[in-house]
Amino acid sequence: MNRARHARAKQVFLGAVALPEQDRAAYLDRQCGADAGLREEVNSLLKYHDPRTILADFPAAGGGPSAGQIRLPWADAWRQFASGRRTLIGLPPGLQWLAAALTSALLLTLLGYWVYCGMKRELREIRANELVALRDAQISALEHWMEYQESKVESWARDLSLVSAVQALMQIHTDTPTVERDLRQAPQQKEIGDTLQAMAGAAVLYAIWDRSGVMVATNLATGAKLGERIRAPGGNVLMKVLSGETVVRKPFEKNAVVRDSQLKRGDRLIAVLTSICNTEGAVIGVLGIADSEAGDMFTKILSIARTGKSGETYAFEEHGIMLSESRFNAQLKQLGLIPNEPAARSSTLVQVRDPGGDLTAGYRPQVPLAARPRTKMARLAAAGTDGVDLDGYRDYRGVLVIGAWRWLPRAGFGVATEIDYDEAYAPLTYLSTAFGILFGLLVVSVGAGFLALIWIGRLKTQVGEARKLGQYILEERIGEGGIGIVYRARHAMLKRPTAIKLLKPDLINGETLARFEREVQLASRLTHPNTIEIYDYGRTPDGVFYYAMEFLPGLSLARLIEIEGALAIPRAVHILAQICRSLNEAHGMGLVHRDIKPLNIMLCQRGGDADVVKVLDFGLVKDVDTPADADITATGVLSGTPQYIAPERLEDPSCLDTRSDIYSLGAVGYKLLTGADVFPGGNGMEALYHALHTTPARPSVRTERPIPDQLDQLIVDCLAKAPNDRPQDVGQILGVLDALRQRMPWTQADARAWWQTNHEQRTRPVADLSPVTQRSTSGNASATASPGTGSSTTLPPLPDC
Repeated sequence: MNRARHARAKQVFLGAVALPEQDRAAYLDRQCGADAGLREEVNSLLKYHDPRTILADFPAAGGGPSAGQIRLPWADAWRQFASGRRTLIGLPPGLQWLAAALTSALLLTLLGYWVYCGMKRELREIRANELVALRDAQISALEHWMEYQESKVESWARDLSLVSAVQALMQIHTDTPTVERDLRQAPQQKEIGDTLQAMAGAAVLYAIWDRSGVMVATNLATGAKLGERIRAPGGNVLMKVLSGETVVRKPFEKNAVVRDSQLKRGDRLIAVLTSICNTEGAVIGVLGIADSEAGDMFTKILSIARTGKSGETYAFEEHGIMLSESRFNAQLKQLGLIPNEPAARSSTLVQVRDPGGDLTAGYRPQVPLAARPRTKMARLAAAGTDGVDLDGYRDYRGVLVIGAWRWLPRAGFGVATEIDYDEAYAPLTYLSTAFGILFGLLVVSVGAGFLALIWIGRLKTQVGEARKLGQYILEERIGEGGIGIVYRARHAMLKRPTAIKLLKPDLINGETLARFEREVQLASRLTHPNTIEIYDYGRTPDGVFYYAMEFLPGLSLARLIEIEGALAIPRAVHILAQICRSLNEAHGMGLVHRDIKPLNIMLCQRGGDADVVKVLDFGLVKDVDTPADADITATGVLSGTPQYIAPERLEDPSCLDTRSDIYSLGAVGYKLLTGADVFPGGNGMEALYHALHTTPARPSVRTERPIPDQLDQLIVDCLAKAPNDRPQDVGQILGVLDALRQRMPWTQADARAWWQTNHEQRTRPVADLSPVTQRSTSGNASATASPGTGSSTTLPPLPDC
């Protein structure tokens, strides 16, 4: 049964109850017509109706449980369990405990495994992000540095004196037998060397070729001779440079191009080649610069962000030769991967190959170095596959690592960032140890737990019975106040979540009970979507009054203001308009709410819409035709919250005027717009004094945010001391708010975005928890608590001031 049909059945039922029994059949014929289902539902309600409750269960028979009460199966099971007899499962208590202990151990193991897997998944994601970020940062720094090297050498190649000297050398014929001597003895050789040294600030290694690939100038001691044509594959590189591209060659050993007793084994060079153009812009040759300081800088860039004890980033070429320095030089010497000499360095000497086992743990491979496969990372990178491996692979030391890599096609080498597997996942080791300790304590915990279960079981045998109110089954107590208790319940057939409020019988007399029953009857007539719906009401067989209402997941405006502070103007207007629509229906039926405040206004998601307002606590609603003295509670105090009580109600508690709700509405709007109360003093006597005697400051004065003048004045008008100075009905207020909503809309997209961001704030379902009075220990004031939502103050009627 949907909500509309339920409301229709309730409406027909209430009409039938008011008629003599002999007239009900004709009434149902008129109201139900051919709708047999509706008539059946109404007849079912009438069947179980008696003068005390419209929801009473079947009467007791044969000495069974009394009406409204049932015996739950678990009550007998607990009773047998606690007394030591065999239970429904047919096992003696000792075996039951053992089974429960094993079940608990299994559940704890599964929980531990689930937590472990979750932690591992999160840690893997963190490590992946770290590796990729480090790799990309190092590559970015390397690329910027290489671009700088290119631009530097390009600027040297444009030097006019260098260009002039090169052109002079190119005039020497290359087909004569004395070409090498002629080129070397040419005065331009020294001029070129001096020019480059002056521009570099230090001596550099260089070579210059003409367009045909003949070397015309160099200070290299080995390699091609002056006057000779460059050989492949250098010729291919030279052709790229002659076409206008500047090339940075990957690092290579100094010893490969120059013999010098001062050179250290493993020292490496970075070569940059760029074109030389004449004054007309035509390419006439190629300048190549080899710089050892650049080679050192290459390694420094890659070693800046070494993380932890084993993290490193290094470069490697397609055959697996390491091009930068390893952080494990000392270890590599001990393992025999590089010579055990003080000057030996890993770059260009270490090969990134998989030894087949962990060399640091004593493994000794049987396969020669040249026959070993490249590491998994090096193979994939050289094939052009960038990636991240979080499962682990062996590095060049045979140590299990995780890593991220990328191949740089233009540079001709790859860059990898790696960290030892054990270090990367060390937190999981600690977690496993912690779970082991917890599992070891399981026996003690289970023993203590079962002692507690036995004690709880004996308590449950004393309770043993659950209360059932008609078609509603109570599940859990969710709040309690001075005169009432609120339970979460569900409809036995519809399975719909419901809130049930019961009034405590020891604090309620017959007159008060009749008053509450009358007020709930009035409130149940309200059907506006922004008003909490009352489904049913009645009395239990032992005379306890209760009513059933919507169970709302959401948060109160009081909680919303705690989270957000002052609300955005469009959202505040949107909320106030919905409150007005709820009050408009109530006022149109002659009902006054009397306790409009943020705690009694819920913000929910209903029917696919977000920011839906539900006005609660219509348990205090009053018919304007009710006798004046009925407004005073059974304890002789006036219910309400000082910051939201209209002045006329403080002076005359019997005042039943819809404009009192308008004052409270203005106070709620004030709080939404400023995040502050109308008056200082919280919910005490000071606030009451200000409510009677102090003109509140305009909302625009209490906040730095601009408030539209029309809205600012509306709040001020609602807070006027005299009812005649306020808007005379909520329809006037709605007119202003609707006009503001046209100018400042709060859309469903805005609302849904807020709920998605703040979903954790709406995890606690809230029902209409009407205030229940509880005496305070300070003065005449007494606290009125909505369970779980805060407090308000109730006071004796004040004399005229």
